[in-house]
Amino acid sequence: MKKAIALIISIVTMLGITPITNASNVVGKTVYTDIIASINDYNIASFNINGYTGIVAEDLRNYGFKVLWNAQERALYITRDNKNIVQSTYIAPEISKSKIGVKAYDLYQTDIKTYINGERVTSYNINGQTIIHFDDLAVFGTISYEDSVRRLDLDVEGLNHKISPPIKPHSYFPSGLFFEKNYVDGMQVRWFATNNTNKTINYYTTTYYMFNPVGDFAYDTRGNVSFSIRTVGPVLPGEMLCDFTSEYEVDAYNKLCDGILLSTIDIEYGDGTYETIYYNHIGFEETLE
Repeated sequence: MKKAIALIISIVTMLGITPITNASNVVGKTVYTDIIASINDYNIASFNINGYTGIVAEDLRNYGFKVLWNAQERALYITRDNKNIVQSTYIAPEISKSKIGVKAYDLYQTDIKTYINGERVTSYNINGQTIIHFDDLAVFGTISYEDSVRRLDLDVEGLNHKISPPIKPHSYFPSGLFFEKNYVDGMQVRWFATNNTNKTINYYTTTYYMFNPVGDFAYDTRGNVSFSIRTVGPVLPGEMLCDFTSEYEVDAYNKLCDGILLSTIDIEYGDGTYETIYYNHIGFEETLE
């Protein structure tokens, strides 16, 4: 029996499997939160750890990072992947108000050492997974938080965004996001971008805000500062999303409008899930060449 136990311990050590945790090394807890963490607009599963956002280190493999395990050192090494492609299709679930602040998991000490770009960072164990602070990823880009929408986002230069920045579909287009006005000042939008969501989009609704030359809201003839365009797909992964309204499809008439902000994109996917992308790209009045 002793030999069998010794053999099991030896195999566990060789494979680098984390030993089963117990109550003696509980160092805290995670609680449910309505804050959504994302990397270039791709949601990533997250936890609240003593007021900070934590993520599973191994999940980063699907977000443009390399996560290498060294069994001898019992260490994880996290660096950027050179492919710049995100493979995740994860959508953060809605958290009810009654669950916010409620305990989700115990937080355990871990003997696994975690390094981000060569620098050791604090890590924990939850259910056999290595948890790190989201803020420690700031070495790869810019982290911002928007309380009004409860989102914490890491923007990594060069890494795909879930919906690409505006792209010119052809050389005779002045840009990938602009508008023209018809003879009665009807707003005709032109916007093009790539679906990098890794999912089929059945419907998407874009919402635009209008601004005058000094940057204040420009109210249209009905007193509105925004308008929305709903488009029916399907748009497959890698295909183009497009708003190209004709003079008969305009939703706003605005003589004073000098610039537009494509604020949000509400997406309904083919698998029944949905989400809002906070896009925030600006376009101006142009004409096709």
